[in-house]
Amino acid sequence: MKKYVLLFITVSLFSSCVATRTREENLLILEKRAKIVSAAQEFLGKRELVVDNKKFNYDCSGLVRAVYYRGLGIDLFNVRKNEPGTKGVEVVYRYCRENGKIYGGKTPNNGDMVFFKNTYYSGREENFLSHVGVVEKTDKRGTITFIHLGSEGITRAKMNLKEPHSRRDDKMDEELNSYIRKKTGKEPSRAKYFSGELFNSFGTIFK
Repeated sequence: MKKYVLLFITVSLFSSCVATRTREENLLILEKRAKIVSAAQEFLGKRELVVDNKKFNYDCSGLVRAVYYRGLGIDLFNVRKNEPGTKGVEVVYRYCRENGKIYGGKTPNNGDMVFFKNTYYSGREENFLSHVGVVEKTDKRGTITFIHLGSEGITRAKMNLKEPHSRRDDKMDEELNSYIRKKTGKEPSRAKYFSGELFNSFGTIFK
């Protein structure tokens, strides 16, 4: 009986902590998310990543880093124990984990990050983080639009976690999942290529 009472008290305390966020604080977070999305949109089609004379690497993690720096003045590479040789995607992932949270396949918030695994062939199939983008929006069907830096530059792409193995809905003439892994002819037969298939997690800096 004591165990259930303790559990009830713990849940109640957690709920009260969540409820203590004021309307003003929620509006501020929404404003910050809008700034992140706006910054990502500004980089669409760009061939370099420069913010206030600060140049970022022209790759997927460099884009996300530039977006957050442009939108909120936050450097996602400012993490503890940033070991030499660590991939940029892993550094961004660690920043989210230490300063916000990593979460699974529910509907993401605009401005959050989306992480992918195995988006290129490394010689063997492993579950390694290899790509990241910024969520722009999610439609009523659950199809997520995200902005990323891929083989075609900085573009928009689609992902639908309810139908991860489907490229398109031909009946509705809608794209569901973009190719996020480029075919080279060297991949094993079981390789996956769609964004929904290669999804790993979402990340946010807001707790």
